Amino acid sequence: MKFTQSKKGFRILATVVVMLFAGFSLYAQRTAVSGIVKEASTGEPILGAGVIEKGTTNGTMTDINGQFTLNVLPQATLEVRFVGFGTKEVAVNGQTSF
Repeated sequence: MKFTQSKKGFRILATVVVMLFAGFSLYAQRTAVSGIVKEASTGEPILGAGVIEKGTTNGTMTDINGQFTLNVLPQATLEVRFVGFGTKEVAVNGQTSF
């Protein structure tokens, strides 16, 4: 009997399992943040503003009430963008509401 094939298979399976658990733990570290994007001078909500986790492709757009929800890392920085306005950066710093 050859045990080398089964040992190789076990190593591959063990590696896959470890990678899956590592991926779950990284996902678990994300937190949901939410907020409302408003125009500074009038306080009106902005529909369709982009809210992006800086340095990633993780993002969303505000709804008709200017509200958004996004899962980000606790130390992330949010970039808020809208056509005709400058980009605003907001540090999350463990906060969940903006």
